[in-house]
Amino acid sequence: MISATDTTYASLSHLFLDTLSPVNETRKQAEESLHTVSTYPDFIPSIIHLLSQPTLNATTAQSAAIYFFNYIKKHWRPKSDAQAEFNMETKLFITDALFSILFAANDAAVKTVANTLKFVALNFEPETHVRMLDTLDTALQNNTPEHLARALHATSKVAKALFSNFDKAVPLEKKLHLMRIVVDIGNALPDAQWLDHLCSVAKSLVSYTACISTHEATQTHDILPREIFTLLEKLTTLPEPAHQQTLGADERENTAYWTLKDHLTRINTRLAYALRHKHIKNAKLKQTCKDYVAWTAKVFIATHTRPNTYIAQKVLAAACKFFDYTVCIKDIFDAVLLPNIQFVLHFLVLDVFCMKDADVEMWNEEPDDFVRAEEDRIDVHLVRSRATSLLFFLGKKRRVVLPYVLDAFEHAAGAFAAQPSLARAVQKEAASRAIGILAPFFIKNLDKDKLRQVLMARVFPDLHCPFPVLQRRALWVFGQYCDFALSTDDYAALTLKTLQLFTGTELPVQVESCALLETLFELPEVHSIIRPALPHIVETLFAILFKYSIDSVSTLLESIIINFEDCIADFATVFVSKITTYFKENEHRFIAENAPDFAGTRRAQETGTSLLASLQTLVEHVALSPQLLYAFAPDMRAVIEPVWRHEIAEMLPDAFALFTAYTFKLRCVPAPLASLYACIPAFSPDTWEWHAGDIYACIDNFASFGKEAFWHDADAVQHAVTAALKHANPGGTGGASAHFDEEDAVDAHELLCTLILHSEGRVAACVPSFVDAALCLLGAAGSSKLLRVTALNTVFCCTHCGPGVALGAVCASGMYGVFRDSLANYDTVCVRVSDKKVYALMLICVLQRLGECAVYSEVLRLVLGNAVGIFKGYRKAVMELNDARLAESDASSAESGGAESVSDDASEAEEGSGEDNDELSEFESEGDFASLCEETMHVKPIDEIDIMGRLNAVLGEVVVVGREGYGLLVGLVGEECLKELCEVVAGNVGVI
Repeated sequence: MISATDTTYASLSHLFLDTLSPVNETRKQAEESLHTVSTYPDFIPSIIHLLSQPTLNATTAQSAAIYFFNYIKKHWRPKSDAQAEFNMETKLFITDALFSILFAANDAAVKTVANTLKFVALNFEPETHVRMLDTLDTALQNNTPEHLARALHATSKVAKALFSNFDKAVPLEKKLHLMRIVVDIGNALPDAQWLDHLCSVAKSLVSYTACISTHEATQTHDILPREIFTLLEKLTTLPEPAHQQTLGADERENTAYWTLKDHLTRINTRLAYALRHKHIKNAKLKQTCKDYVAWTAKVFIATHTRPNTYIAQKVLAAACKFFDYTVCIKDIFDAVLLPNIQFVLHFLVLDVFCMKDADVEMWNEEPDDFVRAEEDRIDVHLVRSRATSLLFFLGKKRRVVLPYVLDAFEHAAGAFAAQPSLARAVQKEAASRAIGILAPFFIKNLDKDKLRQVLMARVFPDLHCPFPVLQRRALWVFGQYCDFALSTDDYAALTLKTLQLFTGTELPVQVESCALLETLFELPEVHSIIRPALPHIVETLFAILFKYSIDSVSTLLESIIINFEDCIADFATVFVSKITTYFKENEHRFIAENAPDFAGTRRAQETGTSLLASLQTLVEHVALSPQLLYAFAPDMRAVIEPVWRHEIAEMLPDAFALFTAYTFKLRCVPAPLASLYACIPAFSPDTWEWHAGDIYACIDNFASFGKEAFWHDADAVQHAVTAALKHANPGGTGGASAHFDEEDAVDAHELLCTLILHSEGRVAACVPSFVDAALCLLGAAGSSKLLRVTALNTVFCCTHCGPGVALGAVCASGMYGVFRDSLANYDTVCVRVSDKKVYALMLICVLQRLGECAVYSEVLRLVLGNAVGIFKGYRKAVMELNDARLAESDASSAESGGAESVSDDASEAEEGSGEDNDELSEFESEGDFASLCEETMHVKPIDEIDIMGRLNAVLGEVVVVGREGYGLLVGLVGEECLKELCEVVAGNVGVI
């Protein structure tokens, strides 16, 4: 039995007071004493007894409640072994006691005790939830409204915790019972003077109504009994207290009345959502919900059609979402919304879209902040975003509203034309926004001539008006109608005016001009207008970037490169120089700890990322001379080096991609970039975890194209080997490790192959490690063809350093059986034509190298057997994909005189073999598999086959020329297989 003692109880009261003492020594001594007392067996009952005293000093009560809350959190589910966990008896005792405290404790402690109960509800063991509900039920029975109101502090929190947990350990009937308790409390409380507590009731029901989305709940009508709808109707019709109506907008927004309205609207939204998505299966419940949703929609419309009616912004946002769902319920839309569509459009859409005084003030004083707020959709309570969604669904689901929207726009446009003013410009701007949002539906449903007339007669003149807010919106509207074909003259006029506004002084208008220009750049008919202005466009873009760092502006640079690559080379030097200058001037802003604020860092990083992408596009798409491209090396270093050195996570992918694209295009790593390798060993584990593939691609280019600097730096080579092996080995022959990533493993093995093929023997000592990593990957590959091919590729490349070493490592690993089985099925792994060609070449390379270690006869036999399947599959694929070329080749062969003599055939084969060996030599030294795949393919049939000649020509050093070598091969693979091999090799001799 847990009980308190007088000694502990008496000491606690003084100690909690002393913990608040201004004297440091007294406070510290009290905290130490409390820590000691908390270890006593009777501490818990003693502090519960203390908190249950209604006469307890408010300061002491609050201090004790907070200490008890933290004490429970520490021991309920300890995070370390040093803290003992409560046993189940203690947990149940605390749970029961916390409810009793609610009705007796000082008011100062009630809120903290309620939060403690919420913690218990969220962290209790599932099997004890039922016990907790029973305790809550007992604690709330036979109490006055005053006691119930106090208990609601806890009830609402516990209800939210348990309603949100749909674990089957909490039976649905128990949740229903708790909901009935909450509803009974709401009905028992008087009206207006208990608004705070009615808010708690509504908040509990917001959580409860989530259960109507579960399959279990929607089978029964009892899940939402009539009592809950009666309470909701009562709360919906409550009037706002008179004294609250005199408050200012900001104060009125957060009063209990509008908080209650917000909770009610969220409940209505959940019911409408369940109806829209057909979650409610019970027919009676569905009709009840539908009637209630229709009723509450009527009440909302009737209430807010009165003149000068105030509505809190958070309630307006919630209402937009509510009507968003009701639009999709046809019965409710036809009966309630369609007759009141003017109200919905004006009150919930157009009035919300209108710019407010705060928007105009931001435009004038901080135009860059205005632009970013619009781009990031920053808005109080997301009201405009919700209104946008509502309007879009109206256009998509109920296209009968399109004429109403067009009429509203015509009315606003006519009013502005009759009497231009800022107020009417703002109204037309809101109506234009509506027209733009519904662009997909107007394009599809409105007559083309009429739509063109609306755009050119009502929207285009706004580009010439004296109100920048309308100019900006008109540019945006034309951007939404990019799929609608205007006439060539219309596009020309629109382009000229857009260029003029882009070079103006109003930043929001300039930014919107960028977005429209990006669309216009894709239209060839306006290129003649844009080309002469390109230098000035680029200059203006960089001026905006340097001053404001607006990311959306920098995307226009990339569009210029893509659409005008034929003339961008003329001022590419200026282009690159400007980007380099931006990076040098803003490097300090890229780093979070150096920036004055987080938003400034984010903006600079976003712009820097876009500029890196623009440079990559310039490198890849524009035909720059090698000399000019090479001259950009210092600039490339200036933009890449700070990103790598500071490991700026948001910019790293684009910096890696730029380095890879630039060095690949040059086929070398210029001296200014060679020293960048020093950044790679310093990368943090997090950078490696998130960007391993990109880093491997960069190292690959260092090894492939930076030979002079890279291969003479022993530390760099050793680091590259170590880095590749880090992800190449999945963790052992038994399978992949917990952190094994397939993509990283493939990238790592590709790097291993590059290191082998370019090292000129410098990494020969590492071959056993490479083979071991490949075999481990093979063991972890399972059914993955990609991993199996990758692992075998690495082994094949290792034979470049000596087949004896590579195959010796295979045998020594204990994985020879896995390797042999994979090799035997090698032809089934190749699924693409390019794969078949590449791997056929690889097999030939292995065949040539195996001449040095013919002792591995089984491997040789498997390779020869696979050569048959690979070549046959490749030849078949080529014939299927290129019938025309094959027919042309057949015709050419027929014109050349038919079959050739055996001797001529053999001599030609020897010449072909020499060419093939040259190609294979290049393949071995450069490792450029992809380029081999892209070469022209020639397939020609052979009527007569000189088996010995073809064998000597293609297999080269595998066997000694003559009968002895032929006999060796016949013994390995059989005469029929050997003949078939020679036949398919001869048929593909032009390929290899």
